[in-house]
Amino acid sequence: MPNLVKRIGIGLVFLLSLILLATSVLYIYLFQPHKTQVRFQTSDGVLSLSEGKDQSFYGVVITYETYKWHCGIDALELRRITPKPDFFQLEWWFDNFDEPKWKVPLVDPKFDQRGIPYSHDIGDCFGAIPEEEMPIYERAQRYIEKLNALEDKQEH
Repeated sequence: MPNLVKRIGIGLVFLLSLILLATSVLYIYLFQPHKTQVRFQTSDGVLSLSEGKDQSFYGVVITYETYKWHCGIDALELRRITPKPDFFQLEWWFDNFDEPKWKVPLVDPKFDQRGIPYSHDIGDCFGAIPEEEMPIYERAQRYIEKLNALEDKQEH
């Protein structure tokens, strides 16, 4: 009889431990930020953008294509300045690395004159073209389609 009581007690402790672990994992999954907030910069280093709660990757691409269109810089490229998170970071477990944002080439950030890597000063070229004449959404969609067609490349 004492062995049975001891086994039941160990079983209950084990069950409660499993419930606590499952609740903790569920809490982290539901209430903590899951995805890496990725930052981007144009190849000229003038425009920096980031994903976040207010802007999706599609919004980043729209702003990038608008900048290219308004400033007339078709050779401009979008670059990612946020590396993929390490295996041991929580974000790694919840990111989908097949998303197009991770296919944007990774580079070191360019710094502005003040030494700040995330400049938002885009100059005077915005507002030069009426909005109804801009094929921005089509350009953004084509850019994302090109990213989706790329094979996933390993980062160094």
